[in-house]
Amino acid sequence: MALTEAQWNRLQNSFPPEDRESYASYLNAIGEDAPTPTPTPTPTPTPASVDTTDERQQAILAARASALALEGLTPTPTPIVTGEPTRPAGTPKTYIYDATTKTWVKPPKPADSATNTYIWDDDKGWVATAIKGTKTVKAITYTGTGLNRKKVTTYSDDTSLTEDAPDSSGTGFGTGFGTGLGTGGFTQADINKAVQEALNASTKTATDAAAAAAKTTARKNMIEVLYSRFKAYGLETLAKKIEQLAIDGATEDTITIQLQESEEYKTRFKANGVRVKNDLKYLSPAEYLNLEDSYRQVLRAYGLKTFDNDAYVSQFIANDMSPTELSNRVVTAVQRVRNADPAVSKQLRDYYGIGQEDLVAYVLDPQQQFQKIERQVAASEIGVAAGRQGLTAGVTVAEQLAAQGVSMAEAQKGYATIADILPGAEKLSNIYGNTMDVYGQAEGEQEVFNSLASAQRKRQRLSATEAGTFGANAGMNRVSLTSGKAAGQI
Repeated sequence: MALTEAQWNRLQNSFPPEDRESYASYLNAIGEDAPTPTPTPTPTPTPASVDTTDERQQAILAARASALALEGLTPTPTPIVTGEPTRPAGTPKTYIYDATTKTWVKPPKPADSATNTYIWDDDKGWVATAIKGTKTVKAITYTGTGLNRKKVTTYSDDTSLTEDAPDSSGTGFGTGFGTGLGTGGFTQADINKAVQEALNASTKTATDAAAAAAKTTARKNMIEVLYSRFKAYGLETLAKKIEQLAIDGATEDTITIQLQESEEYKTRFKANGVRVKNDLKYLSPAEYLNLEDSYRQVLRAYGLKTFDNDAYVSQFIANDMSPTELSNRVVTAVQRVRNADPAVSKQLRDYYGIGQEDLVAYVLDPQQQFQKIERQVAASEIGVAAGRQGLTAGVTVAEQLAAQGVSMAEAQKGYATIADILPGAEKLSNIYGNTMDVYGQAEGEQEVFNSLASAQRKRQRLSATEAGTFGANAGMNRVSLTSGKAAGQI
């Protein structure tokens, strides 16, 4: 359509002088014939003073399109060109001039591909079709009038979209423009608002893009941190689950909690389940791994590779065995038994049925109390000490002596003393046993290891009776228990 000179002057004078020539080119580009106006002369900027890539310039041109829309003119597309040369014959009117390549080209395809699809038309430019998932447009209706008119699009799923669709027919260019900018056309305030909205939209787009990029970077960093952490746990298989949870928007804490509920995690830290049932503290992954490392160091230091596995280590953690206790158990199993006199191992088997082949496993079994194991080993050592003197120490006596803290060395010394006096004492008991208390190994053990006075009196009475019968040199005294006199002097 052709604009009257009065309309042209009114529009042109609404914009900064340096932009008026560009605006004339813009109207010609979209098929609006601008008359040759005779406004007050204004300086014409040189092409070098016009920056076609400046955001403000683009915003102003976008605002002009909004201004034309307010007057009932809807140009498509909105080319952003300034100071271009004459369009060659045959060039579609919708093409724009590219100052870099100095050629006429299609304008860039709009970037809102998530909400619209575009098809090129030489007359109309990029023609948009809204994308609404699998929805289709059911109806389009309008509400309101004039500049307040709204377009309501109803879709097949009964959802709707309301958009501004101002209608200035009868009040603007289409009816003669009226008597001025304020009588139904657009005002300077409308232009300023359109420019500001365009600038705001541009800023919002840049801000949103920056925020989206920052969010993507943060998500990538979080995935890397979590993957490294769970890889250290031996749970690389959770990598895909970590990535999916992060993409779904879960935070690091939320992902960690959800992964702890996975079967892979529960299996990896299975001892925690037993600890909770036994009212023990639930260990964090760091605490759990530190305990594992401590146990394995002890086992490897003594060459116990058979027990350096997840099954045994999990038992140690489940039963709350400290690394110090494990070390003590290993020392007992390896140094005091496995590497000691074979007689001790044999005595363990005789007393408790513990064979050499499963001795270490028995000692390391968390279900077996360590105090009990130590007592059994000490009792076996005492039994060996008695055996070496030709005596037999029962398991009950040996355990009693072990509970009293009698060491193997002390047992060897004590049983040597008992073996020295016992033959004479038993002989006298056989002679006078019908009228006096007898003195045997049990009484010797009580006197030597417990300093029991009653046992000592029994021996002294037998010695005194023998002395009265055969002379002063016969009998037994306390010195014979400690001085190591030759056998026969009792």
